[in-house]
Amino acid sequence: KGFHYHCQIDYIASLMERADFSIGAGGSTTWERCFLGLPSSSTIVASNQVDSTETTASLGAIWNIGWHEKVTVDTYRGLLLSLKDRQEELKQMSLNGLELTKNPDGADPWLKHILEVTK
Repeated sequence: KGFHYHCQIDYIASLMERADFSIGAGGSTTWERCFLGLPSSSTIVASNQVDSTETTASLGAIWNIGWHEKVTVDTYRGLLLSLKDRQEELKQMSLNGLELTKNPDGADPWLKHILEVTK
């Protein structure tokens, strides 16, 4: 079906480079996915991920699928099956992530902005 599962890997960068969509947690990898323009969903797995995940989702750069305790197999199944009909949303999400993390002087300046937004 074109879906692959990877866990605790040391080759995430090469996967992200080749991926069309990613399912991840709401941690720091969220910003890496945005920086690469990789459309993704984020599941909140810790309380320190709430603000950044909700803010990033409100900016259209990810889909927040909620707290991990409430996410089910059916949640993921529905998400994956919906992708083929949401190509325009995925393209826009990619652009939003790129725009959010864009800076001609490098990545460091936008980190300050992200930290301010998520306080």
